[in-house]
Amino acid sequence: MTLLYAQPDACQIFSIYQKNSYSRLYITYDLFEWLLSAFSMFPAIWDFVLPFRFQTGESADVGSPPFKFGNIESVFPETPKGGSWELAYSFRYVVRNQREKQLESYPDYDPWSIRQTAVYQQYQRSNDKMIFVLIAPSDPARQSLEAAIGQAKDSGKELNAFELHGGLISTLQDNWRLYIRGLEQVLKDQSDRVTLAQVQSAEEPLSPLPDLVLNFLDRQRIKRVEDKILDLEVIFGSLLDTLSKLQRQSRRFCLCQGHKNCTCSLIIEELEEQMKEVQLNTKRAGILHKRVQGVAQILSDLLEYENAKSLSGLMQETRNEHGKVRILTEKSTHDAAAVKILTIITLIYLPITVVSGFFSTQLVHVDDNGTISIAKDAWWIAVVTVPLTAATLLAWQLWLYSSNKRDSKQKGGPIFEKAFSHNSLWSRVKMRERLRWFWGQFSGARNRQRRRTEV
Repeated sequence: MTLLYAQPDACQIFSIYQKNSYSRLYITYDLFEWLLSAFSMFPAIWDFVLPFRFQTGESADVGSPPFKFGNIESVFPETPKGGSWELAYSFRYVVRNQREKQLESYPDYDPWSIRQTAVYQQYQRSNDKMIFVLIAPSDPARQSLEAAIGQAKDSGKELNAFELHGGLISTLQDNWRLYIRGLEQVLKDQSDRVTLAQVQSAEEPLSPLPDLVLNFLDRQRIKRVEDKILDLEVIFGSLLDTLSKLQRQSRRFCLCQGHKNCTCSLIIEELEEQMKEVQLNTKRAGILHKRVQGVAQILSDLLEYENAKSLSGLMQETRNEHGKVRILTEKSTHDAAAVKILTIITLIYLPITVVSGFFSTQLVHVDDNGTISIAKDAWWIAVVTVPLTAATLLAWQLWLYSSNKRDSKQKGGPIFEKAFSHNSLWSRVKMRERLRWFWGQFSGARNRQRRRTEV
């Protein structure tokens, strides 16, 4: 600890790295605690260290802890150097992840990765020394800080802490412009596929799109772009807050106001320019968000359009199948009616056929002259046949009645029982009419036979 304080350099930089972007910080807990106690750093620094935890993929947490500032001792007006203070902040930056080989097997792979860097700075008024602790710094940021310190040392210029902070943050602006431009290009490619697609016929309500094939993967791509844009709004909002806090502290601790060679105004102006660029990027992200919402909406509409087109085809096929089923049903109904008629005819002629079989040898006589005559007692055929036919029909009706009654009990519907009662009554009326017709035919045949016998 004494060795650290004994260093003659006006600025000391401690860098803590990671083995890779997914691993923890490459430092032990004891060593980091020793560093904190050596310079009496405020406990708020842990808020900036904890996000550098072990990860299995790209982190979904893009928010940064708020800017922290603390006075180690009060500012003394009679002291030209001001009081001692410390601050900490973190910011997100974007870099190429050097994984272009994965683009060959996975075209949707994002070549950009969002990283984070935390900065702690302490100014000691007693020895006019500045201490920087950089956590997972990017190479351009570290090189920019070292170059600014070396240039100030060579020229004999006094170091200004806020100028160094401005140089650190300025290294990330160029990559953000390229990143937003890449998102705009991805969105433009998806938008052109939709807006420039040709429709076969503008008059048909569900005309297909010949050169456009849409699926859920297109909607997923737009969703990923939308999530990245929303992350940008959070990142730029946090960065803008950090720059405004640095600008305010720079005004507060400007010690050369009124001097001819005061550089504070230049630092404040540089921070103002960076804030304007962040605001411009925020506006671009907002406009891009509106565009991606429009493309997502039209993609959703086109997917619904394709679904409606598919449903229309299914409805047409269903309509055709229903037509075929209706034809088959009508044909089955006609066949059932024909079978029913044949059954009734068979029931009517079956008894007379049986009786005729018994009396066939004595019913008809053919003499030597070829004259055909009917036996005197042929009316007995009708006497036996009519009751037998009536008994057969009655047995058939009783069988239908018992079957329908059993079905009605199983269904338990009063409407079914009412319909069955009506059908049974109508069947009994028809049975009475048939019996009357058979009795009339039988009486007529018997009267004709008596007249022939008398003649």
